[in-house]
Amino acid sequence: MLTLLKNCKVYTPDYIGTKDILISGKKIAQISDSIVPGKGLTFEFIDINGKYLVPGFIDQHVHLAGGGGEAGFGSRIPELNFMELLKSGITTAVGLLGSDSIGRNLENLLFKARELEEKGITTFIHTGAYEFPSPSITGSIKKDICLIDKVIGVKVALSDHRASHISSSELTRLASELRQGGLLSGKGGRMAVHVGNGKEGLSKIFEVIKGSDIPVRHFLPTHLNRNMEAFSHGIQFAKLGGYIDFTTKIEEFPASRALVEAVDLGVPLEQITFSSDGNGSKPFYDEQGFLIHMAISKFDDNLSQFKKLFFDEKLSLDQALKPLTSNPAKALNIYPKKGGIIEWEDADMLVLDEKLDIEAVILKGNFIKLDSLDQIQ
Repeated sequence: MLTLLKNCKVYTPDYIGTKDILISGKKIAQISDSIVPGKGLTFEFIDINGKYLVPGFIDQHVHLAGGGGEAGFGSRIPELNFMELLKSGITTAVGLLGSDSIGRNLENLLFKARELEEKGITTFIHTGAYEFPSPSITGSIKKDICLIDKVIGVKVALSDHRASHISSSELTRLASELRQGGLLSGKGGRMAVHVGNGKEGLSKIFEVIKGSDIPVRHFLPTHLNRNMEAFSHGIQFAKLGGYIDFTTKIEEFPASRALVEAVDLGVPLEQITFSSDGNGSKPFYDEQGFLIHMAISKFDDNLSQFKKLFFDEKLSLDQALKPLTSNPAKALNIYPKKGGIIEWEDADMLVLDEKLDIEAVILKGNFIKLDSLDQIQ
């Protein structure tokens, strides 16, 4: 099946002008100023009418199977719905477990990832969880990465009262196993590091980097805009060459503002990513550690923070796109297949209007108008 998109203002995420784009099956076959269909070929013509065509969003921190319910059994967060991702422009999602790895497990997470993949969303998962030793599917983090196609890394939790308080030596061994699995499988081998509100911040990661030969790129710390201590550690980590991730659900220190302040402090924009923590629990504790309120993280926070980068922080559109497109793709080692608009790579794209609202999502070549979502099962 051939689809021809006409009159697109194309951001790859860098702006390359008004182009036509030919999609063949699931891939982008051609990008050109003007594409004229050949005789005898059947095309579906779609006129974009000068609207923005941008890469689909990559969300590297999603609770596909539901996050932890931290107010008792009745607070368990259900599995997400495919529509939640679609409406938020997420075409690639990386799933992981939350604070609950008893009522939720890795097998359930893997099944959910495969369900979403069948519906068009590209999915990956991290093995592991909050606790250490890390749970796995095969009995080994290294084997999970090598033998299970969707597993690209491991999750750990640091500086959090709900975590296992892993030592720096244990973290080094885990990172070494992760690296070996990545090398053997040709995957990135990334460690998604939940950073809590505790006192330690990224101190154990700094100890591992200083005391071992593990490359900094294997660590992907997130929630670094939750407080100024975590943010400060994030700046230090980025200056060592690492990627830092800001969570779009956090309202006290918005991801858009955190990005601008990080850049002002000398962090390259290309080393900053956004993620939603979508469908996870959002607990609030008092000073004595008692839970006082719990909410559920939403996916549309990605879109709202992207808009704030452009309209409020006055970044250019190509700059505003990078934390949700090319930057996370490179951090996860899935670029250029994901994160760009590139010939013979996956046709995952969004059509945005002048307000940066999503008009259509293209999932592996399948053009879906958001106003027709009620027709999708």
